[in-house]
Amino acid sequence: MPWIDAKYYAATQVMDEARHVEVFARYLDEKLSGHYPINAHLGLLLDDILADSRWDMTYLGMQVMVEGLALAAFGFMHQMTTEPLLKQLLRYVMSDEARHVAFGVLSLQEYYKELTDAEMQDRVEFAFEAAVRMRDRFLQQEVWDRMGVT
Repeated sequence: MPWIDAKYYAATQVMDEARHVEVFARYLDEKLSGHYPINAHLGLLLDDILADSRWDMTYLGMQVMVEGLALAAFGFMHQMTTEPLLKQLLRYVMSDEARHVAFGVLSLQEYYKELTDAEMQDRVEFAFEAAVRMRDRFLQQEVWDRMGVT
């Protein structure tokens, strides 16, 4: 990313994400019966996002698409659960995720005004493909595999 302030923000986000992973791993291990591996569709999307050398594509993929998906998933879980500890954890994590999405949108807003039509079309196609992969994660193949149904 081209701005030093964005680099500083990214460092704080790394700490946020490490905290999220730790708290959810601990919750799953101590309160439930463990956890599932990352969904294959989401894993491939993350690989593609991280492999792209353009900073704005990483922001579009991670800050907007993936963080937006996380925010929606956590919001859904927050509405559905009646478990007080999980509700509290989700509220804290959702506030972080909302900040991450907002930062991504604000960071890209000005930059995208300068792109050519072809460059914008590339980003639109990437966002569409990311949305398709995020949709495909609802197939829940890892759940079916664990149950012995393939």
